[in-house]
Amino acid sequence: MKRVLLVGLGRFGANHLRVLTELEVPLGIVDVDERALEKALEIAPGARAATDVTDLLPEAMAASIVVPAHLHRRLAETCLEAKVPVLCEKPLAPALADAVALCELADRASCVLQTGFIFRYHPATRILCRLLGQGAIGTPLAIQAKFTGFKRPRTDGGCALNDAVHFIDLANTILGAPARSAQATTRDWLASGHDDVAFLTFDHAPGIVHIEAGYHTPERARRMLVVGDEGSMICDYDAAEPIQVFRQAHRKGADGLWMAEQVAPERPPVEAGEPLRLEIEDFLANVRERRRPEADGWAGAQATAAVEAALQSAREGKSIPVPRVGPNGASP
Repeated sequence: MKRVLLVGLGRFGANHLRVLTELEVPLGIVDVDERALEKALEIAPGARAATDVTDLLPEAMAASIVVPAHLHRRLAETCLEAKVPVLCEKPLAPALADAVALCELADRASCVLQTGFIFRYHPATRILCRLLGQGAIGTPLAIQAKFTGFKRPRTDGGCALNDAVHFIDLANTILGAPARSAQATTRDWLASGHDDVAFLTFDHAPGIVHIEAGYHTPERARRMLVVGDEGSMICDYDAAEPIQVFRQAHRKGADGLWMAEQVAPERPPVEAGEPLRLEIEDFLANVRERRRPEADGWAGAQATAAVEAALQSAREGKSIPVPRVGPNGASP
């Protein structure tokens, strides 16, 4: 029996376990914590369990890797070398060189490598992208985004790598091209060794993107504003009505002066749907049909490139070019 391997049973790994169990796919579960494996087997009693991924690779049809970021390359590499398709949670890797190495390995093996950019699968994102494609606000020019809230810092990277990376990927998708350069200011106020506040600005020429991330603000924010030349849209992932479309625009009057015409927002309906389930369903379909994912490994590598440039900018206090990576692009 071929199984989908779930590698990692931490907080988000538990969500993967729930969804995979709901989808009733044959499971293999891998974690170094034997107590975590015992608890997982109570939820998925038909699963095979192991503390080493190599023990289950012979019967694997695909693998979902949900472990700390510094382990991504080693575990994804092990799976890809065995020609096992991989869904790897974001960031694909903390270092660009590691992310590129995984992408090149997946391409050589003709194997699916998908980056876990869950916000791509949020129904609100789907509506926003559809409206943008229909020209609802003209050409997108600027994006402002916030991924903030009072929470504990992670040990495998800072808020830029783990949180802002979601909106970096969405900006690359919406604007149709990666950033050319990054300018950033970060702080490690908790002295954890990683940034816990990050203000990141990316020049997409002509588009511009600004992202705020951090662990100190009392309110939770998962919000993106897209400004176009014929209006703007707000996508608030925590709101009951997440999408607002403003078709306002600047108009030049007969006297040659600019006027700002305000209009009430439209609130298009957004269908229900769990982003993680939609993401995993898409991954399994990509595996069955042997098709390249929309959020493939190269998308993950490009987002890592932007984070790496932003963190270098914060250290050096100057704008840093963002390298373009991909099958036909430059790589480190």
